[in-house]
Amino acid sequence: MTTLNQIISEALKEDIPQGDITSLAIFGCKAAKAHGVFIAKQNFILSGVDVAEMVFKTISPHIRFHAFKKNGSRVFKGQKIATVSGPVDLLLKGERVALNFLQQLSGVATLTRQFVDAIKPYKAHIMDTRKTIPGLRLLQKKAVRHGGGVNHRMSLSDMYLIKDNHIAAAGSLKLAIQKVKQHGKHTLSPALPPQGGGVKRRLIEVEADTLAQVREALVEGVDMILLDNMTPAQIKKVVQIIAGMALPVGARRAVPLLEVSGGVNLKNVRKFASTGVARISIGALTHSASAVDISLDIE
Repeated sequence: MTTLNQIISEALKEDIPQGDITSLAIFGCKAAKAHGVFIAKQNFILSGVDVAEMVFKTISPHIRFHAFKKNGSRVFKGQKIATVSGPVDLLLKGERVALNFLQQLSGVATLTRQFVDAIKPYKAHIMDTRKTIPGLRLLQKKAVRHGGGVNHRMSLSDMYLIKDNHIAAAGSLKLAIQKVKQHGKHTLSPALPPQGGGVKRRLIEVEADTLAQVREALVEGVDMILLDNMTPAQIKKVVQIIAGMALPVGARRAVPLLEVSGGVNLKNVRKFASTGVARISIGALTHSASAVDISLDIE
């Protein structure tokens, strides 16, 4: 997994591969010190303020950065988010990179919070997916958490998720599950994986888009079933099936958690949450979140 240091270093190399020639032309090698203020131009949920600070500290450890708001906090239009002080040429070197991270990550956190708020008081978790901007998964998934969401698997290495193409290539859902169990020496557990990965015993989730596939997954035994592009009415039927499962005393086989994905938006997410599912995964959290409006005013 790419580290935060690597992400920031690559972003700075991309923006200033051979220096900031405009600032160099105007200020030369002895730029005066300046003070900058990050100002919110709209209401949003903050994410990435620590990343913005690290951008400037990477440019120079002598730059001073002070945050007024913490990640995950609600920011209102006109409020100060942070200040930064140092040689003006160094502040201008970090300006755009810091703002890019702040605006994009806060957009993810804000959209996530909108979904979280939309399903209250239902108990389903709003979850992200792997549909992230290449290279920014670590930060985007952190932003989801700042917005009150929960992370799904960080990578293909974290857990087994048998999808439609796996099933088609394997020949059947049953065969795909059996192969995975043989590979992982799987034992069932109802526990969710820790946020950000690090699963000791990798869980098995299977994607199902029909009731027949759901029943087949239940027969084989899995940790989670992802109900793909099903309607709320179809999902309620699955919830009823799961609720009616009778397990013998001492059985090691667990009732699988239900996850919904596909076709979920802010207008209908409440309907999906009302079905009683445990998880609702939404790709739009990371691939379609709009950047928020933040400015850095140099004084």
